[in-house]
Amino acid sequence: MQADSTLPAAQRRHYKNAFQALYRISADEGVLALWKGAGPTVVRAMSLNMGMLASYDQSVELFRDKLGTGEISTVVVQVIL
Repeated sequence: MQADSTLPAAQRRHYKNAFQALYRISADEGVLALWKGAGPTVVRAMSLNMGMLASYDQSVELFRDKLGTGEISTVVVQVIL
């Protein structure tokens, strides 16, 4: 729905709301069309979470070993940064 205005005028779908969009997509293209893009989104979320968890673990170790702080201090510092 957000990208609809970027399409040429002849290709715009002019959805009124999300429910109409879901209805028209499932009626015109089939229910499986609602799952387009789910695979890449899952892969992106997995890689993003792996990167965030790895950097968090590294920063906890750094703050604990080098600065002698606990995990609560580490969380506070990460929120500030």
